[in-house]
Amino acid sequence: MGKQSGLDQYDINLLLMASHGKGIWASTFRGSNTFNAVRAIDIPTLVVKGDYKCSDYLQRILLPTDFSRKSLIALNFIRNLRENVGEIIFVHVIEGVRGDDELLENKEMAEDMLKELCNEMQDFGIQSRYVIADGGAASREICKLAEEENCSLVITGKTGAGPIKGLLMGSTAQNILLNCSRTLWVMPDEESED
Repeated sequence: MGKQSGLDQYDINLLLMASHGKGIWASTFRGSNTFNAVRAIDIPTLVVKGDYKCSDYLQRILLPTDFSRKSLIALNFIRNLRENVGEIIFVHVIEGVRGDDELLENKEMAEDMLKELCNEMQDFGIQSRYVIADGGAASREICKLAEEENCSLVITGKTGAGPIKGLLMGSTAQNILLNCSRTLWVMPDEESED
């Protein structure tokens, strides 16, 4: 019986896993049980890293977004738990620009969209702010910001707006899962109603 069919058989709708973080070499050469499980299943998964109390997980949430529908799936979760959420930090990472003009244009567009997201959260009574990063790979910037901001939880979708559709797991989500020292909530893609 496969991982997903076992979850379906028992009607499980959340997987909670502890991850002790073997490090990049062990994960690369021997694999990671956590990574393999998250990649293989299609339900939300909370990957617990560190030593937090459950009440602390929602105190400072980092929510990376590329503004795709998939990257914003977590907003429904956050809205439903708004009474328990301390702060949301949205982060957008700008990658692969070809000059200062393109960088400025991308930053202005991102800032407008991030302001909208923050306003929406504030309408729900949730404190929020945003960060725009442009220094490197999205996964590296996200992991670095999670540490700098002492985030209690990083919420990420399994796939984003990348060019290859239908991947089991996007490269940014994969790298965050393997390298971030913070607790992660990995959200599966929602089936489109289209």
